[in-house]
Amino acid sequence: MDAQNEATRRAASGARQLTVNQFKAEFAALGYRFDATMACKSIARYMTGPHAGETYPANAWCPIQSDNGVSAWNVDARRDDNFKALQKLRNEVFAVHAGHVIEV
Repeated sequence: MDAQNEATRRAASGARQLTVNQFKAEFAALGYRFDATMACKSIARYMTGPHAGETYPANAWCPIQSDNGVSAWNVDARRDDNFKALQKLRNEVFAVHAGHVIEV
């Protein structure tokens, strides 16, 4: 599967497709930025569910706390309301750029 087919599938299930700048801005509003050196391009595969076995090109971005540079996934990162909002947002938005689905 290609990125555009995955984008169509996500949009049909209620996710919002954003531009890269909009994607960054939504996370920035919660106090996060992205470190490009930590991005991970791969071929993602659905392991379970109705699309099990299907793949798409993914680019996973790592959210970093804007104020102190700590990864959102670090054991010492904040676990406040903005973190909870980040967890929710990561399942609601995506972008497509350079043939990859950008996701967190």
